[in-house]
Amino acid sequence: MILRDLLDEDEVEFDDIFFQLKELYYEDKNEEELQNLKANYFKVFNKLKSIKPDIDGENFCISIDKVFEWEIDENDQVIETEEFYWNVHGINRDTKESYAIEFDSWNKWLGWDIIREQIKELGKNIYMAHILWEMTYVGFEEDDIKDAIKELKSQIDNIKEKLEDKSFNFNELEDEDI
Repeated sequence: MILRDLLDEDEVEFDDIFFQLKELYYEDKNEEELQNLKANYFKVFNKLKSIKPDIDGENFCISIDKVFEWEIDENDQVIETEEFYWNVHGINRDTKESYAIEFDSWNKWLGWDIIREQIKELGKNIYMAHILWEMTYVGFEEDDIKDAIKELKSQIDNIKEKLEDKSFNFNELEDEDI
């Protein structure tokens, strides 16, 4: 089953998904902010239903994992805390490597496999809420993602130039240098 299949099911309703988004990620927002977020997510949700998925042939799936924070106690032992975050990431099933996917195109997302056990465990609406949050992490338009990628590439190029400049003192590196 690919992500697009989940969107095509009648059981996934936007209002139910947005309710979960509010509970998971936006409980500190006021009513005006929530209405703005709802409009943006609604636009993305409907756009996703009109995009043709890119089935690229990779053995890739989307995974959503609850990751507990940890700290080191006074005996230098690692202990898990009660604090956690949701890690939405891609997994290459052949290599078992995990990838950040928030910068990938939405048609690629739609063509990736989803893990049925996670949908059963979380429920379809919570699963889709996590997906939508991660897909829109950079912005509510795919052009936002493209712009962020261009900015990152520019920063990388700038760092490469600094590395090649043997006279540059990295101890004096400032944010604007990046």
